[in-house]
Amino acid sequence: MNFDKKKNLFWSFYSYEMPSVLVWLALVFLAIASYREFLNKGDFLSVITLYITIIAIVIALASVTFTFSKTTKDREFLSSVGELFLYSALALISSLLISWLSFEVKNFLQNSPLYRYYSYILILIFSWGQSFLLFAANSLHKALVDLEKYLWFRVKEKIK
Repeated sequence: MNFDKKKNLFWSFYSYEMPSVLVWLALVFLAIASYREFLNKGDFLSVITLYITIIAIVIALASVTFTFSKTTKDREFLSSVGELFLYSALALISSLLISWLSFEVKNFLQNSPLYRYYSYILILIFSWGQSFLLFAANSLHKALVDLEKYLWFRVKEKIK
């Protein structure tokens, strides 16, 4: 299927394309907030709130996409878009769990005489957890672009 929009006056006024930089910036700011709290001995609760909010939005998008796929003839295409949303949610959950665990271990070992040596390992583990945000951003962006193209294709078909 070709879901590309033609460039004409109608589409220039009524179409919207998800700028790829928005998804990446949102998750970069999440990573920056996470690192700030991790390195400054802050409270990780505010970061957990951000993670859970993003995860809930992505899971809701996956659910809506899977439900919508049952009502249309393009079931396979929409199911693959829903799977991208679901994969993004799983990557976000993995990032949250690894980051939170390393944060809690850091707080637990902070008074240990060997903390100086453990801290470097914990920063590496925390960074590994944050790397899952790259996978989430990539699949989330692809899913949003594919869904946006499909929906505008349907709008165009209804207008004809």
